[in-house]
Amino acid sequence: MTDFLKFQEQAIEGIRERYNPNWQPADPAHELPFHLSKADWDWLQRNVALNLTRMDKMTTAQVKESFPKSRARLIRTFIWQCWLLIQMGEMKPLKSTLRSLWYRDLEGFMRRHHLVGSDTTRSADSDADKIIESMREEIALFVEHRIFRYSGAFQFVPMFNAAYLVGKRHPTWFFFTEKVGLWESTCAELWKHPKLSNSVMASQGEPSGLALEKMGMEIRRLGYKNLTIFTMSDRDPWGWWIDASIDSYLRRLGFGVQTWRLVTEDLFTEEHAAGSEDFTPVIEMFQQQIAHPDPNFSPTSTEQLIYNWFKLSNGWHGRPLAMHCDKIDEEVRDARIQKFLKELQKKEPHFPGTLVAAKEAQRLLEGPTLWAPKLLRSKFR
Repeated sequence: MTDFLKFQEQAIEGIRERYNPNWQPADPAHELPFHLSKADWDWLQRNVALNLTRMDKMTTAQVKESFPKSRARLIRTFIWQCWLLIQMGEMKPLKSTLRSLWYRDLEGFMRRHHLVGSDTTRSADSDADKIIESMREEIALFVEHRIFRYSGAFQFVPMFNAAYLVGKRHPTWFFFTEKVGLWESTCAELWKHPKLSNSVMASQGEPSGLALEKMGMEIRRLGYKNLTIFTMSDRDPWGWWIDASIDSYLRRLGFGVQTWRLVTEDLFTEEHAAGSEDFTPVIEMFQQQIAHPDPNFSPTSTEQLIYNWFKLSNGWHGRPLAMHCDKIDEEVRDARIQKFLKELQKKEPHFPGTLVAAKEAQRLLEGPTLWAPKLLRSKFR
């Protein structure tokens, strides 16, 4: 195993070489300029802890001692070390959007070391969202100062709202994922399959009603009226809602629909759980209300969604944890999809996954004081 500190020194030296005005890339006629200015080099030295050992091996005390004041510097150095670890072969490239760095790596690190404030509102002002925004800004600064490129070691892919393709062989088999980063690695490959080409869609969170309607119209023009949907969404209240709302919306378009969630409890590990968002305080609040009813009890729509989701899903082995599908290893994810496709070809299939229940979208939103949050209503525009 390559020594991290030694590799870090070599990487810094490689960057320093690009500060030399006489430096040239391997193919200057076809490569974009990647020289560093004095301001770029100074920014790196001033803003990143360049001599630090691996942060993912640190204790909480060591992390807090290394970053006593600046969370931005901590996030910045974490990004830097992820970039190094990918090049060392110690970490896989993201091959996804910038946000996936939070879901796969940064969130678990921050939560394990108690560096995320408790918040269940899912508003733009939540501490988790502030960290995500800071992470995105810091990645942009690395790119702006020509330390690395978006398309370099991380292999980030651009975001888009939703994209779809109707299957060439099996239009009624419909794979959906709320992760746009899976478009190239998963959706495109499923659509290209010479014998099993099926319909695919990837979206940035919940797809718009317009995207679903357009795809539905194309499938209907081919003469089909029934769909088998299989999804790769987060095992949390919002991923659960997305799957249920797609199922509900396509039924409203006149299709007979069966929707299977491929993301199940067994695809996650205890390590995944250790870095996941925990909704126990919300669940305990409702349990307290059941035990000792309070006529003034008025949960927010998000709190009600969390509670309803936990009742329907049982969370992760009975714990109300938000498990993001980005955490699942690519090989495990692909194996689950292939197993589902294999069952689709049988007369009496036994699908892996969880079937979306009848009227589940309504059940996720029900509650005495509940209204559908604005973000959850967006697809009906």
